[in-house]
Amino acid sequence: MVEFVFNGNEVKEADFSPIPDGWYTLQVKDSEMCFSNLNSNNQYLKFTFTVVEGEYANRQLIFNFNVINTNDKAVTIAKRQLLQLSKACGQISFTNTQALHGKIISAQVKVDGEYNKISKFNASDKVVGQSIPAQKPVIAFPPADDCVATVESNTGLPEKIDDPFGAVPQSDTKPFVEAEKQPWDDDEESVPPWKPKT
Repeated sequence: MVEFVFNGNEVKEADFSPIPDGWYTLQVKDSEMCFSNLNSNNQYLKFTFTVVEGEYANRQLIFNFNVINTNDKAVTIAKRQLLQLSKACGQISFTNTQALHGKIISAQVKVDGEYNKISKFNASDKVVGQSIPAQKPVIAFPPADDCVATVESNTGLPEKIDDPFGAVPQSDTKPFVEAEKQPWDDDEESVPPWKPKT
């Protein structure tokens, strides 16, 4: 015997009833390849979607794509459905279904008896619940033709190089002007005006 306090009145039962017909914003949560219970030669891609906003947020929907099936028509339909989903995700080609995970899409959901079925996938302009990677700052540089610098080549002559980082336009460069000679340059006894006499 184990002492354990439990109050069923505090637990909310899971709601498995179908959600109403309509368009919903969904996020691709997971995917896996499954074998058919009726025919072991048939396999289907099982995708799980999560409603990400509104009254039915966090409810999950399942869609199966019959990509491997003895019925060629079923495979053709599945591929068309998968193409519609991949377009909605902005990932028309992929080698692993994980490439679609986390994508936000819009889907038309309908009630089919005690369950829901997704009848159409569309692209969504929303990013609900999806983290947006930080963007690197964009630094604008002037065209390389406008900015030049010089470096001494192997020949000992100056050579023009492109340098968009901090180089100044060639038209703005000024020739070096030697500083005017000062009295203390030649006379050791002369003292610059900023140096106190001893």
